[in-house]
Amino acid sequence: MRLALLITPLLLGVWTAQTPPGRAQFDASRLRLGQFRYRTIVKGKDAGGSTISIARSDDGTYRFSNEVTGQFRQSWEAVATSRFEPRTATLGLGQNDDRRRSMSLFYEAGAVSGTATRTDPVKGAQTSQVSARVPGDVVDQRIDWAAVMSTSLSPGQKIAFSVYDPWIGVSRVSGQVGDPETITVPAGSFETRRVVYVIEKSSGTERYEVWVSTQSPRFMVREDFPGGASTELVNR
Repeated sequence: MRLALLITPLLLGVWTAQTPPGRAQFDASRLRLGQFRYRTIVKGKDAGGSTISIARSDDGTYRFSNEVTGQFRQSWEAVATSRFEPRTATLGLGQNDDRRRSMSLFYEAGAVSGTATRTDPVKGAQTSQVSARVPGDVVDQRIDWAAVMSTSLSPGQKIAFSVYDPWIGVSRVSGQVGDPETITVPAGSFETRRVVYVIEKSSGTERYEVWVSTQSPRFMVREDFPGGASTELVNR
């Protein structure tokens, strides 16, 4: 899953007309399609759950969506090509029913446009127009975890690309694939590859860990987030 984080102003990226080397590492056909249910744990306590869906459309694009309940309540959807070239992304987020964010983004020809809204109990809803250039290796931030999972996952492999978020802008991502390891979650025990990656945001560096099934097509078994939350597969 992807938990939306508190975020700040737009930054502009740089676009190159040629497909950058980083884009070729992604292949969404390596991912298992379907619906996957997870539980969220924070400091050993239940914090809700999430349901991720991955589907392939007739036009060859992939649709990723997530419905999150509990402490990190939100919903989002992102559409991208098999190489994770972003097409659209939407987000609806509610925390404690008094602080909400939403967005609707459209990506085309090295640019992103749309709207981003933040609501707080004092100022009410504030909507900003989104208009920015993005790098050729950009992935929408909702699905950075899926992009990482779609690489070759060779032990020791380095991963590098960019992500975009309308409240932060463009951020660089770098990661590395670890050795195989077996982990146990509510859905059972699985052989996995652990991928550690960091996002270098203007607001600070965030570290993520994703355990990906070695079984093909792949699915996410567990993800650890910077704030101490973890999601674990319940069923698939």
